[in-house]
Amino acid sequence: MIPAATAHFPFPRALRMPAPKAVWCLLLGAACLLHGVLAAAQAHVVRMPLRGEVVLPLFWHEAANAKGTVLLIPGGTGGFRGVRDGSPVLNNVIPHSNHYFVANGYNVVILGVPSDGLMDGGRRVIPPNERLSGRHASDIRAAVEYIKTQLPGPIWLAGYSMGTVSASLAALSIKDPAVVGVVLISMLSNPGHVMGVYNDVSLQRLNLSELRLPVLVYHHEKDGCDKCRPAEVRKVFDRLVNAPIRKLVMTNGGAGATGDPCRNQHWHGFPGMEKEAIDEITAWMDKPVS
Repeated sequence: MIPAATAHFPFPRALRMPAPKAVWCLLLGAACLLHGVLAAAQAHVVRMPLRGEVVLPLFWHEAANAKGTVLLIPGGTGGFRGVRDGSPVLNNVIPHSNHYFVANGYNVVILGVPSDGLMDGGRRVIPPNERLSGRHASDIRAAVEYIKTQLPGPIWLAGYSMGTVSASLAALSIKDPAVVGVVLISMLSNPGHVMGVYNDVSLQRLNLSELRLPVLVYHHEKDGCDKCRPAEVRKVFDRLVNAPIRKLVMTNGGAGATGDPCRNQHWHGFPGMEKEAIDEITAWMDKPVS
């Protein structure tokens, strides 16, 4: 396990008095338990050695007594810009989804962009075509191997938007029993525009009939992103013919959609129902059913 930061929990003034040894032992034990729970919940960034001097940043948020780990792969240009208020600084996943996963008993590791990634606008990015590359699949495989050395339990590959291509690519190429399933959130189902530029990178480029893991597709029926049309999502879902368990959830909840339809403030990111979305996703992960 990666050591967590230490913290101090002083006893209240009212308890600073002689007491039987057994009582003090109980109080100390309770304080240590509370410290362990809080320390486990602290989010931070791990810089994982990748190849040579290249490192892969991972946003790391552990749950107490975790049931497993979600390797969450952001959409858009990928990665994150640090940690703020315990969440990654990015708009390419469901806002604060790490907190909801952790609250429901799952560690969260969010994939960053390798230090040798393409520079664009002063930051490292994952270009759309990189999502289908062997190197990208190898990077995700390395992250899985690293997680296995640090966190016990099963690993779920979860992609959001453009990250659904990455998660599916990894699921097709990683043959590891530690990886037990795939979650595709706001599926990138068809060719279209990303960040204002047209490209043909989508799940239609992958041989999904070869995916042999449980798969959950979680999508909003009002998603207005041109690469994530609900009708196309259903067609792509139908190609998962060899997934032992597969489920498509088309939700219609939430409120307050605004801005770019391909950003998380619009239906693409389940505004007004973020917690409900993760609750439904983790409930399925607890017990995958078709």
